[in-house]
Amino acid sequence: MVGTLELFVDIFDFQQPRHPVLTPLLLVVAKWLLFTPIRSGVDLARALLLVNLVVKHAKQCKLLVPEAVKFLHSVLKSVRVASEGKGILDLPPKREKKDSRSGKLTAAGAVQAVMDCDVTTRQVETFQTSNFKLSALEHAATALADLCEAYRHLPSLPDLAGPLASTLERLSSNLTKSRPYAKEGKKMTKIHSTIASILRESALAREPLGKTFKESVKPAKQYNPRFEEDYAAGKDYDIDRDRSERKRLRRELKREHRGAVRELRKDNKFLASVKNKEVEERKEDLQRKYNKQFHFLEEQQSDMRSGGQKGTNFLKRLQKK
Repeated sequence: MVGTLELFVDIFDFQQPRHPVLTPLLLVVAKWLLFTPIRSGVDLARALLLVNLVVKHAKQCKLLVPEAVKFLHSVLKSVRVASEGKGILDLPPKREKKDSRSGKLTAAGAVQAVMDCDVTTRQVETFQTSNFKLSALEHAATALADLCEAYRHLPSLPDLAGPLASTLERLSSNLTKSRPYAKEGKKMTKIHSTIASILRESALAREPLGKTFKESVKPAKQYNPRFEEDYAAGKDYDIDRDRSERKRLRRELKREHRGAVRELRKDNKFLASVKNKEVEERKEDLQRKYNKQFHFLEEQQSDMRSGGQKGTNFLKRLQKK
């Protein structure tokens, strides 16, 4: 459980470098290594070529690609020593003789041959020989050692490469016991010892998981007590005069700021009352003018109804007489 959590932290470590081209490239390579099945020696050589690319960038930027480690583990597990099967990495009981026309097939040459391969019958047979299988096996083990060296700083390396190291140890012992492949078995043993030493050092240098996520507690500051015989409340007893003066000035500044805010509030209240008074006076003046005009119109109307005598109608009086 601890190794799984540490691997999760290593994969999602956002302090790792990001590149607009290399990061998507490594994601595509990792997806190919994880989901593409290996059906032939040509596919294996192509996959090892991609592993070369991962190892190169892992050494430079220390970027964790667990898909490459998983693929190399699957390659080591698929090796069968002294087997009569026709698998991709089944080594026959008797070692084949090297073809003089094809030259020495090294690990780099086996991978580089993919670039010029047009999948003809002659070239496909080259990827099915025991020489190519041994070269691919050696190349996979070397790439594994390089990845372990690049991931030496990761706390999850022992849990990530531990099963793979045990598989490599079992494979090296099987190759050493088989007479035709004893030389390759010694190489695998040497690579396994290198990987085992790296894993051992990484496991010893790893801190406990609880300590990793535990926040360090800052110790409380300790002060020697000082007693004042003539203590007065509110008096500053700081030894540093400059600091005491700065505190006093800050207090005065706050006091002046509060006083200025208080005066501004009073001024705003007074200005608002004056403004409201002026508005009320304008409204009263307007209402008086309105009432005066309305009273004048009422007088004109009553005069017109009375015959122009300002309320006295002489015609009505004559008729009554």
